[in-house]
Amino acid sequence: MSLVFPEFGRGQIDRLPPHRNDGLELVLIEEGSLHWQVDGRQEVVRAGSVFFTFPWELHGSVTEWEPGHRWSFLVLRLRHPRKGGRLAWPAGLGMGRAELEELSTLLLGATRRSWPAGDELPWLMPRLVAALSAKAPAPVIESYLVLVLTALKVVLKEGERSLQAGEDRRILALQQRIRERPLDRWSLSEMERVSGLARSRLDELFRRQAGDSPVAFARRVRIEWAGRCLLGRPASVTEIAHECGFCSSQHFARVFRLIHGCTPTEFRKRGAGRGRRGSA
Repeated sequence: MSLVFPEFGRGQIDRLPPHRNDGLELVLIEEGSLHWQVDGRQEVVRAGSVFFTFPWELHGSVTEWEPGHRWSFLVLRLRHPRKGGRLAWPAGLGMGRAELEELSTLLLGATRRSWPAGDELPWLMPRLVAALSAKAPAPVIESYLVLVLTALKVVLKEGERSLQAGEDRRILALQQRIRERPLDRWSLSEMERVSGLARSRLDELFRRQAGDSPVAFARRVRIEWAGRCLLGRPASVTEIAHECGFCSSQHFARVFRLIHGCTPTEFRKRGAGRGRRGSA
């Protein structure tokens, strides 16, 4: 059989220090929970979830011992990744090229390593491990593996869709909060805290939704507020610049021009001109 499983098993383990596996590792948490880290990033792996790692990733338990858990796991040996970093699946896997490419894309693009296992993996994983332990015929093992990997694709698709929907709601809520409080000091650290999202993910979602980085979005909202003040209040440009948190009217004017295409003074004159034409 061309498929090779360097490790597999079911149960629990006393200690899981940081390590790497000789292949793609899949772990189904049947009972309890584990606090794991992958290349320094921590994730809580709860009962009813599936966890995966690549052969090049250092991973293991955050604490020395976490009692009360039970798992099924296996390691599927992969050939060295092809040029471009794509996963090089072993021959004889029983899946088409397009299916494996899709699975590779989902695995390599996953935003996390732990996902709700869905309905099928909790049933399939223990049976595949049992077949491996019993040295079942190759066709039986290959059939179970195809079912496991197919179910994993569904889990990753649904998990990413659900996660993105929840994250999108957080981004929209944060954008609304920034609009309501345009003069607050919206640092990246503060936006991370309010949204509950990591900085890289925050930046990615902001650019996707708003076309700007988080900092650029907050600056644009502040300048838009300044524009309303210029048209609706008699305060000087310098006074409005200071209210908006700019140390000088010159800096304020440079940023204002980038967004509105004119200086604050020109913006005010144009607005006044439109007002006179409208009343004529």
